[in-house]
Amino acid sequence: VLYNPPAMLTSTFVLLQGIGAATERRLWDQGLLHWQQFVSESKIRGLSSARKAWYDEELTLAQAQLDAGDVSFFAARLQAR
Repeated sequence: VLYNPPAMLTSTFVLLQGIGAATERRLWDQGLLHWQQFVSESKIRGLSSARKAWYDEELTLAQAQLDAGDVSFFAARLQAR
């Protein structure tokens, strides 16, 4: 059985340190609706190149953990709202 994760998980950015609900909403407003879009952009308005590179690494790791089915990775990074 293949695991098909909900699209909602790959659309959230609050798992990144320093990203809250308001910044996440701003990213969505910029058309960045999922991790792959974020990583594929060379620049993100409002983020330094160093922070963008760090977030790219974190999102790549998150995708790998999602592919592996590691729910504990996300439980540690996502807070209940």
